Amino acid sequence: AIVQYADEQGKPEHKLNIQFLDWLVQNRYNRILTWGGIYDGYKKSGMLPELEKRGFSLTVGHHAASQMFLPPFGNEDFDEHYAETHPEFFRLQSDKTRFVPNGFYGQWIFCSRNEQCIDTIAKNIVWWIDNNPQVDMIAFWPQDGMAEQCCCENCSKYSKVENYAFFLNEVAKRVSAVYPYIKIDMLTYVDLWDCPENLKLEPSLVIDEAMWHASGLRKCGAKDGSGIIGTFFEEDIQKWRSLGAEVVYYDYFMGVYPARQRYIPMADEIQSICKHNQKTGVLGWGTQIECFNIWNHLFNFYVFGRTAYDNHLTLESNLQCFLRIFGEGAPYIKEILLTFENCIEGQTEIDQAGIYLLNHVNIDKIYSLFDEALANATTPTFRNNIRLLRMAFRYTHLETNESKLFTERRKYKSLQPYEDNSGELYYMSKNFDSFLHNDLGFGIMIPVDCKPSNFVPNVWYQFEKIKE
Repeated sequence: AIVQYADEQGKPEHKLNIQFLDWLVQNRYNRILTWGGIYDGYKKSGMLPELEKRGFSLTVGHHAASQMFLPPFGNEDFDEHYAETHPEFFRLQSDKTRFVPNGFYGQWIFCSRNEQCIDTIAKNIVWWIDNNPQVDMIAFWPQDGMAEQCCCENCSKYSKVENYAFFLNEVAKRVSAVYPYIKIDMLTYVDLWDCPENLKLEPSLVIDEAMWHASGLRKCGAKDGSGIIGTFFEEDIQKWRSLGAEVVYYDYFMGVYPARQRYIPMADEIQSICKHNQKTGVLGWGTQIECFNIWNHLFNFYVFGRTAYDNHLTLESNLQCFLRIFGEGAPYIKEILLTFENCIEGQTEIDQAGIYLLNHVNIDKIYSLFDEALANATTPTFRNNIRLLRMAFRYTHLETNESKLFTERRKYKSLQPYEDNSGELYYMSKNFDSFLHNDLGFGIMIPVDCKPSNFVPNVWYQFEKIKE
């Protein structure tokens, strides 16, 4: 089971890091996939030994990989300004200029058939592994977004995904000649997707298939696993596997940016998919996380790590363990969680699941069950945990009511203005958002921007001190 740290949200110096790592390893997560910047931050902040002590494997690169290993204007590892010394390494654009990276967008930025470019990147990866032996997998992903490919004479003979696969297969071949145990992880994503014909892939290449096709994300929440099983997602990943590569899924149990950290009930499908993956030879399954939004999707995160490790664990068996953190409030929290899980059975894609939930669940019943849970819990720890889970739901409820995103799709912004008539969203964000404020103890994400208010916190925000 793989957890992915995003670059801007990962915060290698975050106060919750040690607690988060302990929680991950206790719940059977065994690999962290992260951006180069986060890994560098781990080294500088002293976090790398903490990862090693806990036995984590590391995959490094992500959407930053292109500029990490072939920096256009140099970086801490490679001095050369490749955009100036070798502009031909970067893709030829329709106006006959060479692409110059600026930020992490631009998708596949290289001239895929330039052998010198392939050699240079492979040699740079080998050098980097020499100096970073803790890492056993390089996620050489494209930059984010969608863009045209190189239009030089050689690249134009092939599709974008054919060029992408050829390039990384050649890199993998060269790296594995020096380091046979190193894997090169290749993301098939949006329109870099369809498995090409007649290409034999290196066994050191790992195809990491995102559940985000150019036509949209997968449907979520079906207990029988049919959001993946039997879909074109599975058909395509098995085609890649048939060419000789290892395969893993890259999924979104922790949401995607357009979902804005709304509650997404997906835990009840995990066992079906894990069992199926074992039968079909899928090596692993990873989840995106914009840290630290742990409570927003806590049950998904908990069930995913444990079930990926042991796919005999049912939703019921995971519930029995999970509910211990709510004490005497557990029966009411159980009813809430099962109500959420039963609400979504594959009717909607992941990015719209929170909105669908709020449109179809009995909201008054959910709040009544939270009231019962809080009233019956007997310790501050249990009551605080109930408050945090309710806050994740309450945020989802308020956010969908106040945001025009409830009825229309707009480009995601990390923070965007909300009317926030009650002032409650502002209060949540100001006092409890661990991501924004690097705050120890809450692990919740409230990505909203509201004006200050005179909201008076009720019992749900009156967190109790825990005796040491």
